[in-house]
Amino acid sequence: MATLLYEIGTEEMPAQYMPGILKNYKELAETKLKEARIPFEKVSVYGTPRRMAFVCLLYTSPSP
Repeated sequence: MATLLYEIGTEEMPAQYMPGILKNYKELAETKLKEARIPFEKVSVYGTPRRMAFVCLLYTSPSP
């Protein structure tokens, strides 16, 4: 397995919006990974009013 970390810096967002934003961010990340046919096990999202990130566990094929 491999790990992908994707982080975005943002302007200050109101803290009360973060739960909804992070939910949408996770859904978008999963959708885009599926569209790109990138196999993954799970996506975890993290965020503060100035940063958002997702960590994705990717499936990798065994080395020959």
